[in-house]
Amino acid sequence: IVNLIMFVLVGLFLLIKPATTLSMISYILGLIILIHGIVNLVRYYVNKDKNNLFDFGLVLGIIEVVVAIIFISTPEFVASIIPLILGVWILVNGIFKLQFALNLKSVENDSWIHSLVVSIVSIVFGVVLISNPFNGAVIITRIIGIFLIIYAVLDFLQSRTIKKTLQEGVEFIK
Repeated sequence: IVNLIMFVLVGLFLLIKPATTLSMISYILGLIILIHGIVNLVRYYVNKDKNNLFDFGLVLGIIEVVVAIIFISTPEFVASIIPLILGVWILVNGIFKLQFALNLKSVENDSWIHSLVVSIVSIVFGVVLISNPFNGAVIITRIIGIFLIIYAVLDFLQSRTIKKTLQEGVEFIK
């Protein structure tokens, strides 16, 4: 339920305010990475006298600060990777749901068809997000918002199927 609400809210915000959302995500990620980079740099200098051969805090901190500066100064970069990250996540989740549907079929559960449909739609959404030629960050952000809302609804339906299947299994065991 929490994921459903989160995806619907993020999806609506992406749909209604795409440019603001992209900038906000870029700045927030940049700030988080910057803080982590600074912590690594400070930790490296505080522990410098301990001669730890596996302390890569200096290099990691510098890389994180540079990446943070890129995220903060070029929000369009973040806009270009959002579809890829979400697409991979939805695709992988859809593949797991496909396996669940096949598992349901193997135990002759009638819910397998519903699960199969949800998994195929998830896989298609994931592939579309991954392969979409980035014609414009704002348009893609709106598409992602729509996909997230649809995905959240489909995920909720799939969760109900899983819950029903588990309840039937518990009743069968009793």
